[in-house]
Amino acid sequence: MRIAVINDQRGTSRIHAAECRDVAREAKRFHDDPWMIDADNRHDVNMAVWGDVASDNNESGTPEWHEECDASADYASLFLPCCDSLT
Repeated sequence: MRIAVINDQRGTSRIHAAECRDVAREAKRFHDDPWMIDADNRHDVNMAVWGDVASDNNESGTPEWHEECDASADYASLFLPCCDSLT
């Protein structure tokens, strides 16, 4: 699935399906150009969005790194309804 990520002023990553009509509206609202990624599931999104942050504390690709990607996403990502098909 093609995903659009928009960061709001609080640092929350707002996760949309790329074709969602809200992408343009939120990009304008939050003054942030969306960046696009391809993902098969929520963990793929978490790795793409939070992998660099997780790498500050753990070596990339380790079980601890994967756990930190998901933990960061739990704290600061919002998967919107247009992404409900991601598991």
